[in-house]
Amino acid sequence: MQALAQKLLQAITVALGIERDFFDKRFVAPVSVLRFIHYPPRHTATSAEQQGAGAHTDYGC
Repeated sequence: MQALAQKLLQAITVALGIERDFFDKRFVAPVSVLRFIHYPPRHTATSAEQQGAGAHTDYGC
């Protein structure tokens, strides 16, 4: 996954028109996790016993 993240960062540098190794020295030991997550929509109501999470928002950022 780290190799994929490095490739994505390199693609971003190309798109921005900056040096290809710009992020290399800044992400030596990353502490974050990159995840591609898809939660399919629910088309039926859930019961009171079921638990879940609401949709993601960037409210307050």
